[in-house]
Amino acid sequence: MNKYLEQAEKYARNYDRGAAEQDYHGPEVIFGLMFEYLEESHLVLDIAIGTGLDAVLFRKAGNRVFGIDGSAEMLRICEKKKVAVELKQVDLLREPVPYPDEYFDHAIANSFFHMIEDPSPVFSEASRVLKKGGIFGFTYDEMSPGKSPPYQKTGKKGVFRTKHGESGLNIYRHTDEFIRSLCMKSRFDIRKKIDFMCLRGKDGMDDFYYTACITLKQ
Repeated sequence: MNKYLEQAEKYARNYDRGAAEQDYHGPEVIFGLMFEYLEESHLVLDIAIGTGLDAVLFRKAGNRVFGIDGSAEMLRICEKKKVAVELKQVDLLREPVPYPDEYFDHAIANSFFHMIEDPSPVFSEASRVLKKGGIFGFTYDEMSPGKSPPYQKTGKKGVFRTKHGESGLNIYRHTDEFIRSLCMKSRFDIRKKIDFMCLRGKDGMDDFYYTACITLKQ
């Protein structure tokens, strides 16, 4: 098990409480931006579903959610909420999405890419399992002039990293150009893109901002 999954296993029981305490509204942002594309009974793949905070909203809209995540404990908590048709444990950095080509109407990956140096395999798999015209909604921590240091360059152009204060794990920021290149390679056309405050800072830390993207598979 990699260090990120080990951390997820430890934090799973406190995840929902921590999200509430820090005013985490990423699920509402992604759902709201995708709402116009949703129809009842659409199949939605939730990549890194966690405890199911996003899935709750899509299920209420009548969608059928399928969730994958690397953390067994996160999936156990999610299962109790009864928000997904099916849950599967998958190491998303090493294993393919366990579904056939063009199986889903839509896919989401919320609050995940800041943990990945190169998310291109996830983009590729999302494209593979999505139907033409399907929506892929995701968030990432954008590296832009307005963002504060200390993030350092990695060996990959357009990717920067720093150490998370509590866990000591690397967290990543990606430039707009880098994300756009991944979208282009995976046949995703960006339809909406906004910045929003994802988490309110605690213990004197700055508020945490994400960029949300809504893309359409060509």
